[in-house]
Amino acid sequence: MERKRVLCAVNLPQRDRLKNEILATHLRGRGFEVRVVDFLPRHREHILYWKPDVIVIPEARCEYTCKLCETLMSWDVITVILRTEPGCSKGAWEKMEWAEKQTVISAWPYSCDMELVWSQDFGDILAENGHIGSDKIVVIGGTPFDIYFREPRPKIEGRKNLLFATGWGHADRSREYNVPEAPPGSPVHWQAFDRHNKGRAAWISMMNKMVKALDPLGWKFFHSVKTGEMPGAYQGKLDPKITLIMPTPTYILLQNSDLVIHPGSTFGLGAHFSGVPGFSFCGNLNQTVGYEYPHIHPDFEDEDKLIEAVKEFVGSPENLGKSNADLMNVKRLENEFYGTIDGKALERAATAIATYVNSVPKVSNIPDIWPVQNLNLHTPGVSKTLVQWVCEICHQNAFTFDMRTMIKCPHCGISLARVGMPIEQKGVGQNVLQQHQPLNVPAPNR
Repeated sequence: MERKRVLCAVNLPQRDRLKNEILATHLRGRGFEVRVVDFLPRHREHILYWKPDVIVIPEARCEYTCKLCETLMSWDVITVILRTEPGCSKGAWEKMEWAEKQTVISAWPYSCDMELVWSQDFGDILAENGHIGSDKIVVIGGTPFDIYFREPRPKIEGRKNLLFATGWGHADRSREYNVPEAPPGSPVHWQAFDRHNKGRAAWISMMNKMVKALDPLGWKFFHSVKTGEMPGAYQGKLDPKITLIMPTPTYILLQNSDLVIHPGSTFGLGAHFSGVPGFSFCGNLNQTVGYEYPHIHPDFEDEDKLIEAVKEFVGSPENLGKSNADLMNVKRLENEFYGTIDGKALERAATAIATYVNSVPKVSNIPDIWPVQNLNLHTPGVSKTLVQWVCEICHQNAFTFDMRTMIKCPHCGISLARVGMPIEQKGVGQNVLQQHQPLNVPAPNR
């Protein structure tokens, strides 16, 4: 008998790929053939070419994903939503305006065969206020923490690495259309933009002052931006002693850190399970307005008080090498927000998927080409004819609004020719042929 095929689509590789790989391992152990692929931008090719029986996709909160669910269900593909984020606690839900609630449960209707959520509290919220019934919701626990039960952090004595883990991605987007999960015109857009700009400004000031305070004590400083945050926003504004780290999974960052400062995020709980002490700064700017979330680590809004507390903490070497988390708040967050944390969340997910697949007679009927759809998705501020050019000499970008035969690089003056022109390269700086691609051209069918 041919094995059922499962396609696991990764939303944000830096954050989610490891979780999907662990899930895939559990599914293979249950007899499935599994592929782990990126959700965007080429998920359509994977679906059409491989024709899976089951597809595991990230939460349907954006209009695009909701419409994808509709298409998959029409093809009788078993559609499983695996939440990449925990949703919200009941306490936060009660403080939210309806516009913010929609960003959590989806402002657009969708359907699926099963939705895997982290906590029972959020499962109840979704069943009562969302678009699917309670019979399709399965609570599995906090998925991103499974790795901490598999690979213990190596113990390294005498190292002093301080990691600044920022998370202000909404500051990099448009104030008018900022949160893709929110409909156009929602106040959520400008609220997120303003909060994150305020948070980033405070963090830049704090980071520079922290370096001056701890550099004489022998500490080294590293900076990791959250998935979706632009590192260029910090360029030229931070002390040169702070080293920017390329996108790296959280558990690897924590294996190489001895102290973490974060904005009151899931990162803090990962630090706790890694045995890394931490502090949070401006955490309330990352939360629902009016909701005081349980603080994993000592939280500060004043940079001088934070620096004073950190100096006092690292002044006692016995504080390092172990978690300083508030264990009562860790338990509260587990009960109210993240769900059970025991290293078996993705195993429970695999069991739920296997049980469902073996109980239904669905047979997928995926076509060979994607149907013509008039999606009419809201894309503010996007030019559909923008063409990007990349200079092979100075490596700078240039843009035109039409397809030209040749342009002069506005940065260094070299000539850039269209792809496909029969130009002979006679040497560096002469007739350089450089690829460019219209940003709206779809990948060809193969």
